[in-house]
Parts: sequence; C-alpha cells; structure tokens
Amino acid sequence: MSGQIFISYRREDSSASAARLFDILRNHLLRIKFLMDEKEERLDAERREERAPRVLEKAAKEEPWQNSLGMKFVPVPGTQVLFNIWDTRLEDFHAFVESAGYDATEGMYSIGKDGWKRRGATWKEPGFKQDPTNPVVGVSWDDVKAFCEWLTKRERGSGALPESMHYRLPTDTEWSVAVGLDSEPGNTPQEKSSKINLYPWGTKWPPPSGSGNYCGEEARIGNEPEGWPVIQGYNDGCPRASPVGSFAANKNGLYNMGGNVWQWCEDWYNSENKYRVLRGASWSHGYPDFLLAFFSRLRHARSSQRCHRLSLLLWLGSLCWQAPFKPIAQNFLLSISSRRIEAISGHIFVSNSRTIGFKSCDLSFHVSDLNGAKEGCPQRG
Repeated sequence: MSGQIFISYRREDSSASAARLFDILRNHLLRIKFLMDEKEERLDAERREERAPRVLEKAAKEEPWQNSLGMKFVPVPGTQVLFNIWDTRLEDFHAFVESAGYDATEGMYSIGKDGWKRRGATWKEPGFKQDPTNPVVGVSWDDVKAFCEWLTKRERGSGALPESMHYRLPTDTEWSVAVGLDSEPGNTPQEKSSKINLYPWGTKWPPPSGSGNYCGEEARIGNEPEGWPVIQGYNDGCPRASPVGSFAANKNGLYNMGGNVWQWCEDWYNSENKYRVLRGASWSHGYPDFLLAFFSRLRHARSSQRCHRLSLLLWLGSLCWQAPFKPIAQNFLLSISSRRIEAISGHIFVSNSRTIGFKSCDLSFHVSDLNGAKEGCPQRG
C-alpha cells in the first residue's frame, strides 16, 4: 500500500501529537516524491542524451532519420551534421505558424510583368500554384531561425530530440560539401563565390535533361517580364517551384541542391555582417553564372524563390554536463517518546515501539521530540 500511512497511539497520547506526527511524515513524503520525480527527470534526460550518438550512427542515405514532421535527415561525409534530404516543405512551415502563431506575411517579393516587386504575395499565396509538399517560399532568414528554434524546443520537449542536438541552417562550408565541392579558395562566402566553373550536374552547359528545376523554356507562362532570359533548349516541365524530390538526388542523397528555390545558409556574406548567404539558384534563373555550385547571393528579404534546408547538429565537441543526481542518505529515523507508531507503506517500516524508519534513496531527517517537534533538514550525500 505504497504512499499510505496508518498511525495508532495509546489512549493517553494526545490526538494533537499524533496529528503532528502525521503532518511531519506527510510533508516529508511529499518532499521525497518531488526529489524522486526530479531524479527520474534527470535520468530520462541522460537517457535522451545517450541516444544522440546513436541517431547519427544509424542514419544513412539508404535509411534516413525522420523527425516528428516527417522531415528526413541523412549524414553527409565531411560534416558533423545531418542534412534534411529536401527543402523545408509548405506543410512543415504551416505546422510551425499554426503552433507558434508566427507571422511571416509581410514584405514578400513576387514576379510579375513589371519584375520583382512587393505586391501582397505571401508564403501561402506566392503567385503560383503549390501543394503541401512544395518547398515553402517567401521566408526570410529570420523566419527560418524562428522555425528552427520552435522545432528544436518542440522535439526536445517531447523527448524526440536529445538536448545535445538542435536544428539550424547549414553553414556555407557545409552546404558546399553537401553539393559535392571538395575545396574552395577564399575565406568568406563572398571570396569563394563563382571561383570554379562547376555546376551541380558537372561542367557542361546547358544542363542535361532532368538536371533540376531551372529557368528553362517552360518558365515563360505570361506573367513574367517581356524578354525574360531562359535556358534555351532546356525544359524541365515546372514553370515555377516544384514539389520536393521531383528530380534525382545527388550522391549524398540530397534533392534539389541545384534549382527549384534558393537555400538560406547560416553565414554572413562577408565581414560587414549585413547580408546573409543564399545557395543553389532557383526556378527563376537561367544565367550560367547563377547556376554554378560555387555561386552565392547576398540577401535578407522574403521572396517567392527562396526557401531553406535544415541541418540537424549533433555537437561532438566538449559538452558541459550537469553533475548526475546522486542518491542521498538511505533512511531516516523518527524518534518519539511514550507512544506506539505503526506505519504500513511500500517504504515505511516500524523499527520498534519508539522509532519509525523510512527507507528512501532521497531523504534523511531526524525528529527527537514530537511535542513541538522539529523536522530535520534533508541531508544530501
């Protein structure tokens, strides 16, 4: 009968004293329960932390790790992160906006016959048809950071994500490794941009059929500026953004690392710390230089050609660990005078007619006089 206490006492004992004893036991049992709950929470946190390395070890290109939104992540050789295999989808961002009450609807640029302008478009209605598996467009770098923070907090809270892991954008260097670049001259994204004549599909121009969603002849549908440049002889069948995974993945199992929508990176463009980095080009670009794997743009606003790809960071460096919970004294004795106490519980036992013992891994206290009794302080060992 765990958690219940039964007390009997001699007729000459006052009911007030018995009630006082009961209050003492009850208060400390509540304290013990709190400490035991605290211990269980810490042990649970430690178990979640132990799962972190296994997440990285088990995830593979052939068997991605999947989060609560159905986003799939794979390791990329040469990095310490798991990459989302495709851009963040409309349905993923919608879950964030609905849950967090986040507003990402102002200041978006969209295409029209008069060029790129703010004309009231939003990520929900960017100016072209989209379905839930389309990459969400019209999101700024700040919008993406808010999404990452929300998703990290949500999954840590549910136990799906260990404390040592969090969602963020890939860095410019990580993105380069993921697209297949072995080395890059320069220190900043600005210095590295457009230095090597290499595309996500290779070195030839125009892109081979099926290379990705670029600005081919299909992009001319009547609501773009007159004379809008397209890739002559190329047609991918998608005039605007296409659902994620519509084209073949690269060698790392990642989709749309070239074309479809620009992808935000974590970095600043240069030392001025004024603009963020975009990589990968989009459905709206047909200039050869823009499609280079090395090319990076500097932007900060919302646009119908910009999305993001998440990376899941497992920090493998030095961790600041909180000391594990250490059990304290194994029992307590409550000493009383001239009274008989009987206690029945999963933890409480009767030592003799003058003392009561309590088995616990979490609390120790001592009371020497019930009349105006003092409650002993918990002793941690």
